[in-house]
Amino acid sequence: MNIRHFLGLNILVWGYLIIFCCGAASADVPVRAQPSAFVIGQQGQVAPGGPYSLDEMLTILPDVNGDWTLDDVTSAAFTDRFQPNETARSGLAADARAYWVRLNIDNRSEYDEAVFLQFVPAFVVDLYLRPPSGEPIHQHAGLFVPFAEWTFPLSDFRYPLFSVTIPKLTTQTLYARLAIEPRWLNAAERQITATIRLSKTVLRDVANFRYVLGVMVGLFLGLGLYLFVVFLSVRDRAYLYFSIYVLLYSLLDIVGYGIALEWLWPGAPRWNAFSLLLLMLLIAPPFISFSQLYLQTQTVMPRLHRLLTLIKWSYLVPFGVVLIAPGRGDDLIQIWFIVASLILLSIAVKSWRQGFQPARIYLSANLALLLSILLYNLTPILGFSGSLFLGYCVDLGVLIQIILSAIGLAQRITIMRQEKDRTQTTLLQLAQEHTRLIQEQNRLLEQEVAERTYALQESEERFRALAENSLDTIMRFDREYRHLYVNPVVETLTGLPVNAFPGKTHAELGFPTRLVALWEESIDSVFTSGQPHRIEFELPTHIWLDWLLIPERAPDGTVRTVLASARDITEYKHAVEALRESEERFRNMFERHSAVMLLVNPETGRIITANQAAVNYYGYSAEAFQGMPITQINHLPFENIHAAMQVATHTQQNYFQFQHHLADGTVREVEVYSTPIPFQGQQMLFSIIHDITERKRVEEALLQAKEAAEFANLSKTNFLRSVSHELRTPLNHILGFARILESQTSGALNPRQAKYIATILASSDHLLKLIEDILMLSQLDFEKTDVYLSDIPLKRLLENSVKTIREKDLKQALTLTIKLPPELETATIKADQRKLMQVLFQLLTNAVKFTPDGGAIVVDAECNGEDIVIRVTDTGIGIAPEDQEHIFAPFYQVRSGLANKTPGTGLGLPIARRLVELHGGKLWVSSTGPGAGSCFSFSVPQGVASQMENAYQRFDDSSIVFQDAEALSATSAEVEITPPPRADLEALHEMAILGKVFEIQEHLQRLEVQDARYKLFARKVWVLAKAFEVQQIATMVKSYLDQL
Repeated sequence: MNIRHFLGLNILVWGYLIIFCCGAASADVPVRAQPSAFVIGQQGQVAPGGPYSLDEMLTILPDVNGDWTLDDVTSAAFTDRFQPNETARSGLAADARAYWVRLNIDNRSEYDEAVFLQFVPAFVVDLYLRPPSGEPIHQHAGLFVPFAEWTFPLSDFRYPLFSVTIPKLTTQTLYARLAIEPRWLNAAERQITATIRLSKTVLRDVANFRYVLGVMVGLFLGLGLYLFVVFLSVRDRAYLYFSIYVLLYSLLDIVGYGIALEWLWPGAPRWNAFSLLLLMLLIAPPFISFSQLYLQTQTVMPRLHRLLTLIKWSYLVPFGVVLIAPGRGDDLIQIWFIVASLILLSIAVKSWRQGFQPARIYLSANLALLLSILLYNLTPILGFSGSLFLGYCVDLGVLIQIILSAIGLAQRITIMRQEKDRTQTTLLQLAQEHTRLIQEQNRLLEQEVAERTYALQESEERFRALAENSLDTIMRFDREYRHLYVNPVVETLTGLPVNAFPGKTHAELGFPTRLVALWEESIDSVFTSGQPHRIEFELPTHIWLDWLLIPERAPDGTVRTVLASARDITEYKHAVEALRESEERFRNMFERHSAVMLLVNPETGRIITANQAAVNYYGYSAEAFQGMPITQINHLPFENIHAAMQVATHTQQNYFQFQHHLADGTVREVEVYSTPIPFQGQQMLFSIIHDITERKRVEEALLQAKEAAEFANLSKTNFLRSVSHELRTPLNHILGFARILESQTSGALNPRQAKYIATILASSDHLLKLIEDILMLSQLDFEKTDVYLSDIPLKRLLENSVKTIREKDLKQALTLTIKLPPELETATIKADQRKLMQVLFQLLTNAVKFTPDGGAIVVDAECNGEDIVIRVTDTGIGIAPEDQEHIFAPFYQVRSGLANKTPGTGLGLPIARRLVELHGGKLWVSSTGPGAGSCFSFSVPQGVASQMENAYQRFDDSSIVFQDAEALSATSAEVEITPPPRADLEALHEMAILGKVFEIQEHLQRLEVQDARYKLFARKVWVLAKAFEVQQIATMVKSYLDQL
């Protein structure tokens, strides 16, 4: 048979099986006229035999309650209620407990005829016949009736037989009551059928049937045991599963053909029916397991192997249905068998196509079984119902399947042995190669073991070195709690010598029982869980220890020992106790302190609690404060208050000023110090409130006085500028004419005249220097000063400055040197070269002036983060600490020693400091006192200055403020500026008109806190305020007012 022929036959067989098992036999057929009686001896009738179907001759009567008797159904009232048997199409009624069947048999022969009847369903069947004379005949039997109670104890193919004699030339009416068991009805039993046999040899046929059945069962049992013995010999599990399958099929025959009901458990008919279904379920898994091993699906077709495994265990589904509804379970078992068989045959075909020869025998064996099942089901159609061979054709198919499968198993073992021999030869060759490789590997392993042994010893030595010198206590334990190692710290901790610990437990060393139990429990926990464990306890010496126990694992991953290390946490415990006491003190302080204190939730803006001082100050009760919204005492919008609380929570700003409303409506100015503290798992704001209403009034008065003083200072500065300009013109004339006289071009001068001219020149130069310094200081304070940044070589800058001093002012008796670290030899500095030269010239000039003969001046530099720090150090007269505080003030001069003999304006250092501040740096002095020399240092930031080319800049509180109009305009144009409300604009305009710069700055700070949208506007006005450009502020604010 080629593969195409096989597939065609496979499709044909399975098509028939699906149609048969799904109830194709119950399809609608044309309705024919129902015969009134079964006629025996009719002329032209075939010879007596059978079986013949009586389905169309039956009339049936549903007994819903199942309580009618023979007298009831034979009465005249019930005669017309019997209906033709239509159950083949409509099925049994769902609510009927029993059915009454009526059958007329007309014996027209010249002899009394014995007939044999079978009914389906045959759970409990009662057959009644009323002869013309005598008592009615009653026969009782059924699948759910104990075998001993059968009236006619004989069955044929599982269903019981009933035998009655029909007298010659008479018509007899038979009644049969069929009890219905709905749970046990399968697809074949959902219609009423009946058959009749006329042969006088029925009893002999049944005896022959049972004889053949015994032979078949004996063959099956013998083959099953033979296969099991083969399994014990070859140890091939395929034989084991196949022997189980054969033995289970033997039991299935014994139960299915009624032998078990008659001989094994005659008093348990329901168990007999259930055991039949159970055997049908159990027979499939071992056969599937056999097929998996036979076809080698696990190695050749792993996916299909998993599918078969799933199908094998899916029998639990029909098993569960069998427990609930055995009849439905019987139908489900048949469908399950169809699916499993189809998949098995498909896998066998695939295995055959892949060249596995035993698969051909597997296909032949199972096709033989399928053909026998097909032939058995076609028996009624072919008309061979009486054939003993056809009655046993399924068993014959199974027998052929078993024999062919056994042959296939033998062939499979032969093939496997041949493959095994080939494999062994290959393995032998591989083994020789492996032996060589293993020897080489052993050599390498021995080398590696030696290296690892050395490394382990070295690691152990390092561990001991660390443990011996550690300040922590270190111990090692085994599973019996014995000490394997302790370091010397243990001796200090316990007072016991180190050599007393190895090999002993805590209990053996005399430790307290409580401590021993704690140790043993902790060590057990580490060995059991394999996870680190931590314990804390206090020694009798009042020392607290924190122990960490960690597992030490063997190469196989198991915990071998436990290593414990301890730290002294006595101080930590004391600190925790101190913290608790501190919290208690804080609680007492909060409640009893005279200052007003609130605890506020910064997210919700609600007051958590308030102290008694707050209750007294605001006039609310303590209960009213709990949960009170902060807006009840602070009438600013909640968004502004929330923003301020977020600032206090997440930044270092903790000072605020607000207006608070008391319970009686009074408005008070307050200052609030807020600090975030943890409280009940959340961040809360702890706020201390001071009433500053009176202070604000005083500050207002002081601010007005300050503004008046600033205005007077500004007027004084303007006056000095005007006077300086006016003095400069005649002073230049004086200097010009004095130099002409000094040159003696108009005539020689006597010594006295020359002295006078020299005095005039010196005084005029001093006065001119004073005027220039005043003008420069005024310009730095009140005018814009441009800073032109460029990259200047640091070394060249210092050398040029020193060179200028040497050429001009350096005394021969002084030494002036430059010291630069190697990393700054080639460094560049971002700065305005002219202004930085001016700073260095001023510092070097002062150093030269105030350093006596024989002194030394050193110029050096260093890199401090992003700053370049330049220092001018001298060995001069030094500066007293009290003078260091005022030395950078305008016109301030030190009056002591050499300083009194050195003329100066007192403006050089203030000018130098402002020039350094233009670069964003700082200028400072350090000196231990008079006679100890001094060191002037200044810093030039590089990270910020490098981004400020060609822009004027001033530094205030480490932030850069642009005062160049173009740069400010460009910055403002990038983002749309949102002005504040009209009331704020009008207030700012009035302050600008009155020149109240500091009030403008304070108002701008409040605007930023109130609403982040006004931040850019506030920064823009702040720039102008820092430059005292009040007129520009007034103009800008006026433009915004005009837009509104």
